[in-house]
Amino acid sequence: RLANSKFISIKQVDKLEDSTISVCTLWTTAYDLLKYNKTQRKCYFLQDWEPDFYPKGTVSAMSETTYDFGFIALAGTEALGARYKQYNKDNSSVYLPSLLDLSYYIGNTKSVIQSPDIKSAERVKRVMFYGRPDAPRNGFELGIAALAKLKATLGDKVEIVIAGAHTYSKSYGLEEKGLLVAGKVPYNELTEFYASFDACLFLMFSQHPGVVPLEMMASGVPVIVNSNKSTDWQDLYKHNHNCIISKNSSTEI
Repeated sequence: RLANSKFISIKQVDKLEDSTISVCTLWTTAYDLLKYNKTQRKCYFLQDWEPDFYPKGTVSAMSETTYDFGFIALAGTEALGARYKQYNKDNSSVYLPSLLDLSYYIGNTKSVIQSPDIKSAERVKRVMFYGRPDAPRNGFELGIAALAKLKATLGDKVEIVIAGAHTYSKSYGLEEKGLLVAGKVPYNELTEFYASFDACLFLMFSQHPGVVPLEMMASGVPVIVNSNKSTDWQDLYKHNHNCIISKNSSTEI
């Protein structure tokens, strides 16, 4: 940023003052940092493997190219740092341990699985899906296809809620499929929201395991996630131990 705290364009990079360390975040800002040469050290805050955010093509290729710029990676996970080193063997990668605090969720409420009427055949079961249509890595289409099958099978015995985005296009036909929309749930309501479900579905097809499933688990609700070959993913999510891992098909889910 400039001194007036306004965001700058790449054409204004030359106006920045000298610095000791500079850090880029989203891949597009790596191009700004490449042009900014009045700094002693350039770093890349690596939060996820961003080429996986897009279909293979121009945008994914341009994001992957930024890993060849030679910046020092400040990696959110060890596996991300190791993968980055494949592009920059001569540059170091620093792993930043997670400071995620789940104490807000743990013990704040009783989940539905602790409810005394859990064995009641008449009680409508509730399922939540973290659905973000604008983020391809969250597998929105796959999740909706799976839950539409679940609703068609169980009918009024199950209530399915989609949350995670502010709005959902009518073209998805969620209402026609019998799926409800909660939208973007405020942070201070998340604990009670998660805990009101019998199960929560979370899909992620980039390398980062995400924090949402951990919040769900801490709230006391069973979690279903997709199969993912990422080392970080496999280290964190254990089938039938802290979650259920499904194959990547609507029928399996």
